[in-house]
Amino acid sequence: MFTGRPVMARNALVFFVIGVSFFDTLAQLPIVAPYARHLGAGTTLVGLTVAAYSLANMVGNILAGPVIDRRGRKASMVTGMLIAAAGVLLAAAASAPGHFLGARIVHGLGGAILVPAAFAYVGDRTGASRAGGAVGMAKSGIAIGVAALLGPPLAGILKDRAGFDAVFVFVGLLLVVTALVVRVLLEEPGLRARPTPSLGDFAAYRRFLDRPVYAGAVTAVFCLTFGKGILAFALPLRGDALGYGAAPVGVLMSGFAFSAILVFALGRRLGGVSLETRVLGGLGVMGLSLGLLDGLTSYWALMSVMLAYGVGFGLLFPAAAAQVVSVTSEEDRGRAFGLYYAAFSLGIVAGPVVSSLLHVWTGLSPFLCGAAALLAGVPLAASAYARVPAHEPTTGASR
Repeated sequence: MFTGRPVMARNALVFFVIGVSFFDTLAQLPIVAPYARHLGAGTTLVGLTVAAYSLANMVGNILAGPVIDRRGRKASMVTGMLIAAAGVLLAAAASAPGHFLGARIVHGLGGAILVPAAFAYVGDRTGASRAGGAVGMAKSGIAIGVAALLGPPLAGILKDRAGFDAVFVFVGLLLVVTALVVRVLLEEPGLRARPTPSLGDFAAYRRFLDRPVYAGAVTAVFCLTFGKGILAFALPLRGDALGYGAAPVGVLMSGFAFSAILVFALGRRLGGVSLETRVLGGLGVMGLSLGLLDGLTSYWALMSVMLAYGVGFGLLFPAAAAQVVSVTSEEDRGRAFGLYYAAFSLGIVAGPVVSSLLHVWTGLSPFLCGAAALLAGVPLAASAYARVPAHEPTTGASR
């Protein structure tokens, strides 16, 4: 354990865990659909297989929250990583489309435990202060950004040189090794018993949404991932229509991650800017960026807009997560992040589906659909923040 050792080493390990948890999914993004095709899946089953992770993740997030609060962060992270590893290794062994679909569901359930537990751990360590939470979540954002930069290209190289199975085996073993390291070295914060409601007590989740700041954060993260889900499928199609290959489009996505990392790294310098302002500003910048993508044809113009989109993401993501920390306590933070990441997963699934249907029915560009959702999130989140009483403190679980 890191007991008695510098806190920095312990924190570095949990940020590494967050990086691994996102590397796990991001590394597989470029190969899930091709692998399903390789196994013989038709178009509909390919789409279902791609969505299966987020659908399982969304349901699992809700169910995992009470478990994380009851069993503790460390045990939940280890359990989540091992379940996710099992799903990924099952994918490597798949011999039919249905096998791969089942593996994706198992993988999603593991991630549903892992990610909220890791963020709850960071929240417990930084405390409920807004400044501490913002810095902790900014560091988490850096870990995610690095995973976004490294995951897809490394997976692509590995797949080209050693095949699909090699990617799944590598990711699965990385999860297993990380789980073992966490089991041996990471210290569990707050060893006291955590009384929690039963899994069926959905009124507890309603009480979270009755907290204005929490409601604003959940609204913002849903809008964020609604737009991001659209970007993930529409940008490659846009690049193909303009004659750009897969590699240049991949660089565009890396540009977004690069600028987001820079904003994450400047987190401490934003201490004078309220979390609410960062969230609303991030929604606005991302919304305008998606809208601009619809009309641009120049590669460098597209890159400039993607860099701006990354700035918006860098403002919003750590601020919204810090808001969750600021209005919760150790007793309920696992459930709070479970619901938060359920909204996160719902946005990823809903964005491509809704924008595709609207495009078929009305001809509306997916980019404009995403822009509308993000810009609509500004007044929606602002109206939630406006319900906070002026005298109410900025920390604790009362909001």
